[in-house]
Amino acid sequence: MTVSGFKVIDGHVNAGQGELKDDPIMSDIDHCAIAAQMDKTGIDQSVIFPTYYPSGYKKANDEILKIIAEFPGKFIPFMRIKSPKPHPFTKRKKLLSWFNAGRPETFGFAPEYTAKEDMARYLTQYKGVKINLPQDGMPSDEIWGMINDKKLPVLLHAGEGIDYNELMETVISRYDFPVILAHFGGYPLRRSLYDASIGLARAYKNIYLGTACVIFQHYLEKAIKAVPEKVLFGSDAPVVTQKAALESILTLNISEEQKRMVLAENLSALLH
Repeated sequence: MTVSGFKVIDGHVNAGQGELKDDPIMSDIDHCAIAAQMDKTGIDQSVIFPTYYPSGYKKANDEILKIIAEFPGKFIPFMRIKSPKPHPFTKRKKLLSWFNAGRPETFGFAPEYTAKEDMARYLTQYKGVKINLPQDGMPSDEIWGMINDKKLPVLLHAGEGIDYNELMETVISRYDFPVILAHFGGYPLRRSLYDASIGLARAYKNIYLGTACVIFQHYLEKAIKAVPEKVLFGSDAPVVTQKAALESILTLNISEEQKRMVLAENLSALLH
């Protein structure tokens, strides 16, 4: 399949070896296979970030830079950061069952976390930040401030278990860096949260919506028609194939201009 006439940037791709070796979607991700899939599918570039590393992300972030060097111009690097404390918004018992599947020892906050000095280096090397609050904790005000100074886009895993009222008060209303709510803010497949997130994108200039793992045609079309400049294509590969994710956008009842915006133009506008 090729995408004639469209530039395509996949804004949500996992990469790296990972540490959960018994989890096939969180470990041993073959970036060469991702690159080949991109060529076959017609995707020009992909945002990549480390898969889950419970111990921390120093080596994982460096791994992303090696992949970037191996495929110049093909991948866009996002860092991932680890915080020393769990964030206070998570309903942890429920999330433990989702993220660990019987491995509570891996759901923790290791001594290694992203220090100010590491963050200063990362800010010169990466184009954005992936933050998964349930897995990696809440960044400090100092770290948020450093991200805000650079106006880097933050790809935020968003859905069940996050208290959006507190998130709004603590992060979204305090800073003006772009926040991309991954999975339309409704992971996993929570339609009521899709509606709420579309409302947030309409109300706040710095809120965007990522399409990764969103399979409901109605909500994809609803969001694109409501805020066409704020919807960003993403697959969540290798969890979802890039071909399937791309076809879910190409087959929507939206205009050609809206497809161009969602598939590449909106994200391009956010990247430094």
